[in-house]
Amino acid sequence: MTSDPKLIISVHEQAMDWADKARTARRERDEDAYVKYMENAFELEKQAALMIQSEESEPTRSVLHRSAASLAYKCKKYREAEWLVSRALSGNPPGEILNELRRLSRKVHFQLRLQDQDLSLSDQEFAMYLDGNQIIEGLAPVDLITRRISKLKSIFWNTIRHENGLAFGSQARIKDQTYTLWVSAFAPSSIDVILKLGVSGQMSISTMGGFDTIFDRVMTNFNLLNHGDFNQLEDQIADEEYYCNFVALAKEIAPDGDDVVTVNFETRVEGEPRHVSLYRQQQEFNEIPLPNLLKSENGLYATDEPITVRGKLQYADSMDEHKVVKLRDIDSGVTWKIIVPDAYMKDVVQPNYDENVEVLGKRMARKRPLRSTLYFEAIQRVPAET
Repeated sequence: MTSDPKLIISVHEQAMDWADKARTARRERDEDAYVKYMENAFELEKQAALMIQSEESEPTRSVLHRSAASLAYKCKKYREAEWLVSRALSGNPPGEILNELRRLSRKVHFQLRLQDQDLSLSDQEFAMYLDGNQIIEGLAPVDLITRRISKLKSIFWNTIRHENGLAFGSQARIKDQTYTLWVSAFAPSSIDVILKLGVSGQMSISTMGGFDTIFDRVMTNFNLLNHGDFNQLEDQIADEEYYCNFVALAKEIAPDGDDVVTVNFETRVEGEPRHVSLYRQQQEFNEIPLPNLLKSENGLYATDEPITVRGKLQYADSMDEHKVVKLRDIDSGVTWKIIVPDAYMKDVVQPNYDENVEVLGKRMARKRPLRSTLYFEAIQRVPAET
């Protein structure tokens, strides 16, 4: 090893040249070249860092080690990144570099933990931006955010299941995989939530076309819904239960016109940015035509008579093809049985158990209308005092 400053600078400059080439390759969407050039940059920067023999050569020593560790991180060489960060911290880095090394160390340890769990995270991000009268300077009621993240999670999961050819409500598992949704960041301008998908197990999500495919499907479906292309949306999803489920979940994510005024989505597909603004208001979703999911062989059917009931939602019982919940109408005192198809039960109805809600449906009949049985169409929470 040598501490020749001129040689160290020369090797470092070569490393930066390869890093520049790597960035150009990524802009040109040449991922193979990006990986090759970035690895060249890392090897040279590591060589330059190790040329410094004296721990007193600060801040040059820690700067080069931090740079080499950062390049190792980008090359997904996390163990080498960990070693280089540790070596840098063993010296005497100045305060600013020390903080950067600590941040990099946390990122490296996180990736090593993912490796131990056999979990991969998408490089792609899916961003949801919210703005409204209840959101100011990055502050918002927790429920406005968590409810929408939960519904978006269900949309991702159902898209993955649909892409894998699983029937809605099927108990079959996606072989050897566990999918997770990660919150990457909150940005303070409005409420900006950055999400990543993760997958663990032996089978890579690349067998489905990658995370790009999932993000692209979701963005396309939101865009079709937003523009009222319902026939094309139904053709795109090509399954009545998945279609009804998506529309119901999208309604709960959509703007309410007051607390949340705008909901925007952004991602990158094959390196290109995609953006969708969901401007369709929640109250407009009741006008979207949906297929009838009622399946019955005992003569039970839904009439055209609309019914709206309010009360506290309670779970009751199961039927052969549907679930049934109960609701005691706070105005009339009548206890209603509400028949709920699987497409709505878990993701839409179940989160509202024991809550005060308003349920919209159609009166059920068997030869003649039934007094207190309705077919579920939509639900929303209401304040207890109403």
